[in-house]
Amino acid sequence: QKTVARARRVLGIRRGLWERLQFTRSIRTAVGLLGGGEVDVTFQRSFLSYEEIFAFDAVLFVPWDSDLCTFHELYHSGMPLLVPSLQIMTKWLPVVHWSSLEPERSAMTRWDQLPALSATASQFIPWVDQTNLRSAIASGAESWVGVSEYNNMPHILRFSSIAELVHLVRETNLP
Repeated sequence: QKTVARARRVLGIRRGLWERLQFTRSIRTAVGLLGGGEVDVTFQRSFLSYEEIFAFDAVLFVPWDSDLCTFHELYHSGMPLLVPSLQIMTKWLPVVHWSSLEPERSAMTRWDQLPALSATASQFIPWVDQTNLRSAIASGAESWVGVSEYNNMPHILRFSSIAELVHLVRETNLP
């Protein structure tokens, strides 16, 4: 096993998500137990400059929408990005909520005025009920998350569990 000279420093980006204590506490506890002091996750609490972000070894990036500038900026800067797998991202949608998967009120008003769609056509409606995991899965969340850039772009470190997240941070040759 590789020896790490110092704890790998990971920045959890998205202040609003990390302010949800039950979510943050669970991840912090699991990383602490599994990381054995070799992984240190700091959750963003305020605006950070690029210099402050690049002082970390990697970024824990939990997408909160299907199209974000921050993702592209960090991706193209070469910053290692730790992103939940398709299955984990789908499972976390009730907590994370992608606003682009929820219709705006004006869109629903127009939608209600259209003639009824066939079952085949309605499967392509890009809106997902994210109130709970069962509803998200039933309304096709996994297929929509699956076509996102987070899920399809190369050179992203994807994790399927907190144990795998810790393993990636500990064992990946980060710059």
